[in-house]
Amino acid sequence: MSERIDRLRAATRSSAYLNGGTVDRLIAGFIHPERGVVVTGFWRSGTTFLLERLTQMLRGKPLFEPFQPELPSYQAIVDAARPAAVASKDFDAYFMPYAMTDAMAGYIDRVLRYRIVDQRIQRSRTNLTAHGRRPTGVPALAMQQWLALRTSVVVKFVRASLLIPALRRCFAGPVFHIRRQPYGVLASFKTADWSAFQPARISLRRLLLDIDDGRAAFFAPWQRVIDALDRGDAWRRLMGYWALTERFVDAHAEHYTILSYEALATGELDLADCLARQGLFPSSSASASFNSSTTSAHRAHLSARERAEGWRDVLSQAEIDTVDDVVDRVYSV
Repeated sequence: MSERIDRLRAATRSSAYLNGGTVDRLIAGFIHPERGVVVTGFWRSGTTFLLERLTQMLRGKPLFEPFQPELPSYQAIVDAARPAAVASKDFDAYFMPYAMTDAMAGYIDRVLRYRIVDQRIQRSRTNLTAHGRRPTGVPALAMQQWLALRTSVVVKFVRASLLIPALRRCFAGPVFHIRRQPYGVLASFKTADWSAFQPARISLRRLLLDIDDGRAAFFAPWQRVIDALDRGDAWRRLMGYWALTERFVDAHAEHYTILSYEALATGELDLADCLARQGLFPSSSASASFNSSTTSAHRAHLSARERAEGWRDVLSQAEIDTVDDVVDRVYSV
């Protein structure tokens, strides 16, 4: 089995080098990590859309989810943080780093220089060569090499919301946090058929109180709320994780530019103006499409307004009441 895994990893790395990885490694030393643009947000909140939109507008090179536990260099960080008695299947996919250890600082420096070569983090870059975005007559591999030559890195993490204050103290780059209404997040989870992410495995106490890295000091006032939510079903715990991590973002708002998913979807928010306020000036206009490489196929045809309000057709009244109850409990502390 281990030999088979090694062969798969070698094939993945070979493909990654073919898709521009060699160029990434060669120019990494010329990229300034403190100038990297970071996108954060909870799962199913529009982070991939925002990554790909910023990539287009800033002519950047997009880096997709460097906190994937399947990435060997990140897995070592997860292993060090995981409590000894906790199984990896109940922790790794849901863990949000908090502390800027030496290992984490070194890893983030590599991320913001795009010095990681792996096909999994090239996902959005590959997407820019598809779906009609590649100029006519330009081969896909040539487009990949051209994108790799860019020196402005845009990276998105769904697992980095708790790390941002420490990250900005070290690297100081702009952070755009996209926030979707919790009803929309829950509805997206329900309709996405995303078997790799199993909310039933989420334990809020395990993720927010039992890790010895300093996070418990912030989340301690919610200890009773956390224990009560952990006794609930999977959706209640998922919404608890959304509310508690968004509460952390609110408490450290000076480190984030918070963008509304719904306002972006409907055009009420001018993204170019938001960028200008951070000293970033778009070199191209944004696509009119609101689809990304992670948009569910059955939702690709929906209008932005339908996407923003579509949760009303997915959630039952009992589920809406659950979301309201969870958010009220978290924000009343």
